[in-house]
Amino acid sequence: MSVSDEWEYEDPLTGDDEGDGFGLGTGLLFGGVLAWLLGTGRRAEEIALEQEIEALEAEAADLGQLTADEKNFLSQLWRMEKELDEAIEEKDWERLLVLINVFQGAMNGPWKKFLPGNYEFSPSPKYFSDIENLIGSTFKMGQVASELDPGTKMKPARVAQLQGRNLAVDLDKWEFVFK
Repeated sequence: MSVSDEWEYEDPLTGDDEGDGFGLGTGLLFGGVLAWLLGTGRRAEEIALEQEIEALEAEAADLGQLTADEKNFLSQLWRMEKELDEAIEEKDWERLLVLINVFQGAMNGPWKKFLPGNYEFSPSPKYFSDIENLIGSTFKMGQVASELDPGTKMKPARVAQLQGRNLAVDLDKWEFVFK
């Protein structure tokens, strides 16, 4: 009897000798090691992300809240952005011209204290930290609207009628009245 005859049964953990690849035992061992390695790295990433989120939440809590006046200003400003966008989309040049004038008037009037670069600017820490995200898109929209120069797209007689008239604005009620 030869040595090969003694070992006739096939060991399921080692596979056959035909070179088909890894045996079951080696495959399980290799897969377990890979799972452990990949799982450990992913868990470390999850922990790092959780810590980063906790740090951001703590930082936001330290900044406090927006004041009631800041919230009111932002609601007016975002309403202005919506109105400008709609007027541009509808190509309502008269409405756009009026909105641009209201926007400019508000920046030099009731909104002035919420805009950096003047002595009245006194923001809460939360507003100051988020100012670019809070008001940036509206000011870009205002610039786009102004660059469209709606007065050139209207009849000169109508532009003349609108110029020189006093416009009363209530930004809380969103009412504009020519006097």
